[in-house]
Amino acid sequence: RDKSVTEILAAVAPASYPERNRLYHLLARKAEKAEYGSYKYRGKWGLFDHLIVSGLMLNIRNRFYTDESKADVVRFPFLLMKDEKYGGVRPFRTYNGIKYGGGFSDHLPVYVDFIIHSK
Repeated sequence: RDKSVTEILAAVAPASYPERNRLYHLLARKAEKAEYGSYKYRGKWGLFDHLIVSGLMLNIRNRFYTDESKADVVRFPFLLMKDEKYGGVRPFRTYNGIKYGGGFSDHLPVYVDFIIHSK
C-alpha cells in the first residue's frame, strides 16, 4: 500500500454511495490481486501509478462521470516481455540499468474512461 494515497490523501476504493468531497482510488480493489500492477519488481507486481478522483466524479447523475470498472492498467502485448528471471511477463523497459532494451517504460500506463451524457 502507498501511504501517500491511503494516509495523506485518504483515498479509498469507491463506495456504493460516494461522498462528493472524499477521494477515491479507482484501482484500489484491483491492486489487491497478486498478479495486478503497473510495474514489476523482483517478481512481484505493484501499483505506483494511481487514478484518484473525488466522489463528485463518481456520481452517475452528473453529465461527466466515471466508475472503477472504467479504470485499469494497459497490458497490450507489445508493452510486455517474458520475465526470464521470475516467470510470467514484465513491462518491456527502455533501459535495464545502463543497457538499452528498446522497450517503452518500466511502468505500464493506467487509464480511465469517462462517460459524458448529452443534455
